[in-house]
Amino acid sequence: MDGLHTGDGVTLFSTRLPVVYEQAADRLISAMHVIRPDVVIGVGLADKREQITIERVAINLIDSSTPDNERSVLSDASIINGGPAAYFSTLPVREIINAIKETGTPAVLSNTAGTFVCNNVFYRLMHELEDYGGSISGGFIHVPLIPELITDALQKGVDLEKITDAIKEAALVSVRYVNKKKNI
Repeated sequence: MDGLHTGDGVTLFSTRLPVVYEQAADRLISAMHVIRPDVVIGVGLADKREQITIERVAINLIDSSTPDNERSVLSDASIINGGPAAYFSTLPVREIINAIKETGTPAVLSNTAGTFVCNNVFYRLMHELEDYGGSISGGFIHVPLIPELITDALQKGVDLEKITDAIKEAALVSVRYVNKKKNI
């Protein structure tokens, strides 16, 4: 989706993040400083989920027995020492869910982004956005596996095209929300 122009005058940018605690958040924040977007949406894979999941809360905690891609296992650690316990998404989460559902793709609200790399990215993003005084909206979305990658016959996935359309829809809804707040 990088450089994709929508019919609504919105340009989407993307950057691939490694599944490594510090590198993922650092890369997203660096890209944000270069691009200077109105909206930042982190996207991560949640292989056990079966729907597009809009995250509401990022917590100041890393606690997972699963190693990241550099084999780091972190538990009971703060993401930012002395940082707030949690940050809420500043995206219009309910509107995003409704818009995605209208396209026929399953979507739900989640009150936790977990305690692995995705939560770390979400929390650090929101911490960084505080410095912008609310001028940039941000949040996080988890996506499920695509059907071709599922090995459990009982698990459902979502087609890549539907996932892509859902992320585009989330971006468009979020930009409209930001523009409305700015009276544009």
